[in-house]
Amino acid sequence: CNIIRKDLEIFIIAGSEDPVGHYGKGPVKLNEMYQKLKIKNTSVKLYEGMRHEILNEKEKDSVYNCIASYLLK
Repeated sequence: CNIIRKDLEIFIIAGSEDPVGHYGKGPVKLNEMYQKLKIKNTSVKLYEGMRHEILNEKEKDSVYNCIASYLLK
């Protein structure tokens, strides 16, 4: 049985130029789906100009800093 806890925090991050995520549309749609399922705390962050491997992009430090800030809050 696939159950996602409704109180689980979900943070979706992706590159806006990632063809796998349909250029940002996929992550946004996934976030909307989670919200419709009444999952209380979901958010999505798209990194403009980044592709699939956002942790290996030139601007990866901003991604790591964002993840660290999210985890520390």
